[in-house]
Amino acid sequence: MVMGAPLDDARHLAQRYDRMRQDAETQAFEVARRQAKVREGNEHPDLASKLEAAEAKLQDLKSNTAVLGKEAASALAAVEDQQQRLTLQRLTAMVMYSYQAESDVELNLSIGDYIVVRKVSNNGWAEGECKGKAGWFPFGYIERRERVFASKVAEVF
Repeated sequence: MVMGAPLDDARHLAQRYDRMRQDAETQAFEVARRQAKVREGNEHPDLASKLEAAEAKLQDLKSNTAVLGKEAASALAAVEDQQQRLTLQRLTAMVMYSYQAESDVELNLSIGDYIVVRKVSNNGWAEGECKGKAGWFPFGYIERRERVFASKVAEVF
């Protein structure tokens, strides 16, 4: 899982965006309320200037919200991309020794196959997926791969 500064920064931006969006919604309500008062014909001298100030503040909030929303979305997408890369790196392995399944819950493995490891148990067995099939296999028969070609990853599924 991605941890640390990038994730914290993305969460912080998303929280700021949510707060700013709520402020914009509140300000939009305030503008509508002031517009209704002006339409009523209430001749209070400050109404028009307060309405203008409220509308200007709403415009600022809208533009700032749009900018912050793009920044937050970009930061969250970057964290998600990083998470996907790390997940594939950690869980993708190559079969080093052939293994013939002895039951329906086990996987057949051939040397050179790529496998996605889902779970590793303490008894030396792992659960994974290879060539569209899922099952258990001896964990010692595989070797983790740091870099895997996209074509090889596609073979796993």
